[in-house]
Amino acid sequence: MRAPIAAFLILAATPAAAEEVRNYDDCLALVETAPERAREEAARWERFGGGDAALHCEAVALAAMGATVSAAEKLDELARHGALPDEARAEVLGQAAELWREAGRLDAANVSINQAITLAPGDAALLESRALLAAADEDWNAALIDLNSAIAIEPGDAQRLALRAAARRRLGDLDQARADAEAAIKADPKLAAGWFELGAAQAESGDSVAAQETWMEAIRLDPDGATGGMARMSLEKMATQ
Repeated sequence: MRAPIAAFLILAATPAAAEEVRNYDDCLALVETAPERAREEAARWERFGGGDAALHCEAVALAAMGATVSAAEKLDELARHGALPDEARAEVLGQAAELWREAGRLDAANVSINQAITLAPGDAALLESRALLAAADEDWNAALIDLNSAIAIEPGDAQRLALRAAARRRLGDLDQARADAEAAIKADPKLAAGWFELGAAQAESGDSVAAQETWMEAIRLDPDGATGGMARMSLEKMATQ
């Protein structure tokens, strides 16, 4: 398992190591309570030699403030011009890609994630992120390729199995979609997405009774969330057919 990027930034912040370690920790802690002040302090720290650590903290603060695009731009800047090793650079680009995706900027997200995977081709989390981008663009073949690779690298991840179930279902492979959904539920019985995908595969296979029961479980696990909402809509649609 790789060390968190924060560890590298703490170690590599500036010559006054002990002081900068405290400043970096304090900056990240301040994000939790006062992100606007944290951004201001990080920007000031950067002007006075805070380097990569200050730039990263500013990006984290911007994200916490909801300034998603500005945060993604800062992270891309850090990846391009910072003194990070390739592993940390890939992680920063992955963070940028997630923010670009949240902002609906899929083209920018793809640029960042492709650069990240070039630097760290065996990183399962980055492959999952690219699969999510492909899914957002409804490119299910591309999503399936990256999910196959991610699951081969780190088998048994429930979220990735559920996402692969969705990709396979969208591609018409209902047997494998059901198998993935069942594996996701076995890995994490509380993952609503696994139950939703199992219900969807059941419904598309013609087993409406089983699908209804399965979707009810998804609603129970995620009553106010997006997955529960999709299950509820699916049940309503089934009732009108």
